[in-house]
Amino acid sequence: TYQETPVVQAGIVREELRKSAPPEESNLVAMSSHLVERAEEDSYTAVSQHVGTLLNEGEAETTELADTPGSQFAADCMTLISEGRLADLLSRLLSKAEVIFSKAQDKDLECCIHVICHLAARVPDAPAAAESVAQALSAKVDAQQEARLQGLGQLFNVVTDSTLQYHVLLELLKFSKASGQAHAMMPIIRANMESWPTDLNLSPQQTRTLYQLSADVLRSSKRKVKTAQRDAYKLTLKMLESLDRASPAEVAQYKGAAAAAAADFIKSPDAFQFDMAATPAVQQLQGDSQHGPLFQLLQLLLSGSVQDFQAFAEENPGVFEAAGTSQEEALTKMRLMALLGLGAHPHPVPLADVQASLKVGDGEVEAWIVRAVGKKLLDAKMDQTAGTVAVTRCSHRSFGPSQWLELSDRLALWKANVSGVRALVSEQAANGTGSLPAMQAAIRA
Repeated sequence: TYQETPVVQAGIVREELRKSAPPEESNLVAMSSHLVERAEEDSYTAVSQHVGTLLNEGEAETTELADTPGSQFAADCMTLISEGRLADLLSRLLSKAEVIFSKAQDKDLECCIHVICHLAARVPDAPAAAESVAQALSAKVDAQQEARLQGLGQLFNVVTDSTLQYHVLLELLKFSKASGQAHAMMPIIRANMESWPTDLNLSPQQTRTLYQLSADVLRSSKRKVKTAQRDAYKLTLKMLESLDRASPAEVAQYKGAAAAAAADFIKSPDAFQFDMAATPAVQQLQGDSQHGPLFQLLQLLLSGSVQDFQAFAEENPGVFEAAGTSQEEALTKMRLMALLGLGAHPHPVPLADVQASLKVGDGEVEAWIVRAVGKKLLDAKMDQTAGTVAVTRCSHRSFGPSQWLELSDRLALWKANVSGVRALVSEQAANGTGSLPAMQAAIRA
């Protein structure tokens, strides 16, 4: 990271990027007060004069310099600078924001935005100033989108109040989505999402708002779609998890987010476990006029059979489009998830039974088992001679209270077995009968 310091050379605003120094050492505030004020005043003057030049473009030549719109604008700004009326200066510059965006060259535009953002941080009423700058930067989504987005990012870095940073960040995210630049925010969201709630001192409600908006931005990305969708899904789940202690009224506000999470899971070719189905946020979808069928499809994937799925699909053909997938893709996922039910069988299962449960043709069941093993959903050994499959490890479609209880029982049994072995070994060692073969036999028993 680095701080950008505007300097004046021959009346044109330029930038001097000091990348080597850490932010706290490269900040203008670290310099003497006299140097800071001098550099800022020069920058304000240079930007005001440059905007005046832009205003004069296309105007008829005149011998009276004061008669031009640009010279009058620059003179007004000089007065405001000399009187220290920074809020009024900012207002004047923002009134010509679209002139700057439409006429300034790229480098000059970048520098003007830089100075305006720093000016907003110097105004006594910084929150109102930052809001005005954010509105000016995001006023149009179809012109100079990249410069506007960078300006919002710069404004976020310039302001120091965490509450103000939060609101600027929301504007930054909204603009990135509206202007079709969601891809530019992907690495920023990924790198900062865990730290933003703490760094900005966000409340649970603010954190949920930030997560939801960030997920919406990622879903709108046209680049690296698979990665963006996966990250959006994770963010939405984190947001829904935070609703455990929320009131019913607050949970109801996130019905759309719960539906989005369900749809993300259904259409994902790589997600095969969903632990949020029993939460109030997702349960509210049940029976809902809009999202009810989506909830039913989710439940089928988590606990239903292929036969149940096919019957449901005949009655609800439109649900797949609503989930962002196709019936064929959803059926593929249903078959893979149905295979996870094999983990409930302690003994080898006839391949014929698996074929019947998957509703596939002769000779296809082996390929489906291999596919599930390849996706690491289960570990299995097929015996072609016996026509069986033995599952040694299997994932869960969902991991809820019953699965935690089962795991607890298994751990308790394992602990009891280990304690029994230790007691037996200690007893044999005390009696002098603890030969290695005898101990091994006891452990196997």
